[in-house]
Amino acid sequence: MPSKFKAALVLALAAWAVLAGCEQKLPDKNEQKSVNPAGYPLRLSDVEGWRNVHVKHVTLDGMPVCDVLFPENFGIAEEEREYLEYLVSQDSGIQGDLNCYVFPNNAYKALDQLLHLSIEKQDVNAARIILNKGSKEMPFGLDGEVAESYLESYLMPLLEKFEKLDLVLDKSSEDSAVKSICSNLEWRIDVHDSGFVGRVHVLADRLRARGLKSLASAIEGCEKSGGERP
Repeated sequence: MPSKFKAALVLALAAWAVLAGCEQKLPDKNEQKSVNPAGYPLRLSDVEGWRNVHVKHVTLDGMPVCDVLFPENFGIAEEEREYLEYLVSQDSGIQGDLNCYVFPNNAYKALDQLLHLSIEKQDVNAARIILNKGSKEMPFGLDGEVAESYLESYLMPLLEKFEKLDLVLDKSSEDSAVKSICSNLEWRIDVHDSGFVGRVHVLADRLRARGLKSLASAIEGCEKSGGERP
């Protein structure tokens, strides 16, 4: 999870505890089946131990919180990868039933794992999911803080460090990436965010050096035009 959102997490947990009356509402089996036809484990007690997933109990500002920890290679297998996609694409996510609260947005944990697979394991399937914001079967449909942080925390690191971009890029994903970068550049330039502008410049140089001239030129074009796509 991006560090700038951790402070907000504490406030969210406190507010959540009050609204929930200190007890999370768990969906019944019929409700769960209607939104979870694949039968993915969505309760902490079911997640614990499933495919070696571990639930870690921690205390955050005096509140019991459960952190879901995925194994190093979790997501390489198709079923595990689809589970990560599901957690990002669904609002419900993992529900707490072990006398602790789950981090409010499971999307961060799943995205962090997909990015880990993409960069540390150079996994093509995970990289394709990050690049395309999900799949045709499970598009992410991001909103809120996750959508705001997606470019800097997930898409940019993928473009910077995934070594096999030529295997996952197509015209649609390339256009989508350029659109995201250009729209961010426009307001970053307005607020004189030299750090982000410099990062984009370096990215374009790296992409060109790796033979991805079309993508590099498109990024350079909107950089030179103040964030507007040429």
